[in-house]
Amino acid sequence: GEPAKSYIGALALLGPRIPREEAERFLGEFLFTGSLDNLVAAGVVAIEGDELVFASEAVRQEASRLVPAASHASVYRVAASHCGGTRAALLWLDAGDPQRASGALEEALWTSAEQTVAELRLVPASILSPAVRRRHAEALIECGRYREACDAAGGDELLLARAERRRGDYATALMRLERLEPSCDALLLHAEVLRLLEREAEAVRLLERCEPSTPDERVRLDYELKREYQRFLQERNRDRSDSDGRPDRTREEIQDWAHEHDLPADEDGVQFPDVRIEYEWPDGRRDVEDVEVTT
Repeated sequence: GEPAKSYIGALALLGPRIPREEAERFLGEFLFTGSLDNLVAAGVVAIEGDELVFASEAVRQEASRLVPAASHASVYRVAASHCGGTRAALLWLDAGDPQRASGALEEALWTSAEQTVAELRLVPASILSPAVRRRHAEALIECGRYREACDAAGGDELLLARAERRRGDYATALMRLERLEPSCDALLLHAEVLRLLEREAEAVRLLERCEPSTPDERVRLDYELKREYQRFLQERNRDRSDSDGRPDRTREEIQDWAHEHDLPADEDGVQFPDVRIEYEWPDGRRDVEDVEVTT
């Protein structure tokens, strides 16, 4: 009957596969007290295990048109509150609430750069917040779509420099980075570009100024420090045809390098901690504690 069609249409807004409990909670907001089994329709929607499943995406889209026009906005708002990511954003848009649509995208969790690009292609750029615009541009860079990334960056100098570095335009990226405020993110990229231009000493000096504030920055700085350490160990072997590849640094030299970089060292070499905990004392003094995970 007509009520059943309306319920099926509302459920279609939630996606092609809906957990049974979620479907029941959703329909409960429309005072539905029956069984989902009563909504099963051959060739349209079925119950498979603990899920309500539409026959195909085309069928689901057609079913979504069963929502009565008079109830459109209110049903879409309720559906949006039961979804997340791009689906929620599109529902909020259809309900006439672009602000809530933008908020849904900020909370979205995408698992890859490719998925981020694909999902954000479905929504108008006008509702993207600065944070989501940045995620979009970063994802485009990861996908090698540098021209689109520059368009999506919206004038963000660091993102533009990252795109230029990735497409091999090191000179332009360097000029842009030299104009930026020296955040850790900018310093890491700046050092990377300098190394690509074989300006190692300048890169090292920049890294010494880097104070990471996010897990990602700590991982990147740790990688750069390990890379710098290997260059330090192998420096005397460079351009030597008779080298066997073994570093000939003395224990004292290694200890000095570790001390300069505020890292522990033992007789086996420099120890890079698994975790570095940074904290501040009540009197304002800052300190760190290195932790090594043992298994």
